[in-house]
Amino acid sequence: MNFEDCIKIVLKHEGGYVDDPNDRGGETNYGITVAVARNYGYKDDMKDLPLQTAKDIYKANYWNKVKANDLPEEVRYIVFDTAINMGVTRASKFLQEAAGVEQDGIIGSQTIAASQMVTKEKYALIRMYFYCQIVRRDKSQAKFIGGWSNRVMDVVNV
Repeated sequence: MNFEDCIKIVLKHEGGYVDDPNDRGGETNYGITVAVARNYGYKDDMKDLPLQTAKDIYKANYWNKVKANDLPEEVRYIVFDTAINMGVTRASKFLQEAAGVEQDGIIGSQTIAASQMVTKEKYALIRMYFYCQIVRRDKSQAKFIGGWSNRVMDVVNV
C-alpha cells in the first residue's frame, strides 16, 4: 500500500468536521486538529480546511515522519494510522516495542530492519493496551474505547 491507498482509508475513519468537547484533540476536520493545521500554516476556519491541505499535512507530518515508505507492507498502514491517532513518537515506540529494539521514538535503520518480523496483530495489541490504560486513568475517555477498538480492528483487517 502506498500513501494514496492509505490516506483513502484514513479519511473514511476521520470523517469531516467534528468539535466534540470531550475529545482531547479538540476541533478537527478530516482528523486534522487546529493545532496541527496552524503549525502547518493553515490560518482559515477549520470547517473550510481543503481536502488537499489535509492530505498534504498527513503526508508531511505523519507518513514521512514514520518513514512509511521504508516499513514493511505488513505494518505500514497501522504505524501510519497510529501516528495520526496518537502521534509519531508513540507510533514509533509501539513499533520498536513490537520489534524488540530500544524505544527511543525515532525510526531509523535498526527499527526498520527489526520491523520486518513485526505483525500488525502484535502491533495492534500494543496499541489496544495503551487505549485501555487511557480509560483506566481517565474514565471520561471510556466513551471512545468502542471507536478506538473498531478502528484498530479495521486497520488490522486492511
